Amino acid sequence: MVCIHQFGGTIKPKNGRYLVFPLGEQTIFAKEVNIPARPFMGLSEENIDEVEQTLSDFLIQSL
Repeated sequence: MVCIHQFGGTIKPKNGRYLVFPLGEQTIFAKEVNIPARPFMGLSEENIDEVEQTLSDFLIQSL
C-alpha cells in the first residue's frame, strides 16, 4: 500500500464518474484530485545523523 501523502498521486473515482465532496452548502464534483507529495522524515544514509539527533533531543527534553 502506497501512502498518498508520502509520495503524492492522483485520486480518481472507482464507482462513478466523479468524486463528490460536500462543502458546507455546496457539493463539489471532481473527475480527479491531484495530491502533492508531502513526505515525512524518512531514514536514509544521508540523514541518519540528523534523525538520531532529533530523536535524542526529543527524548532528553521528555525526561
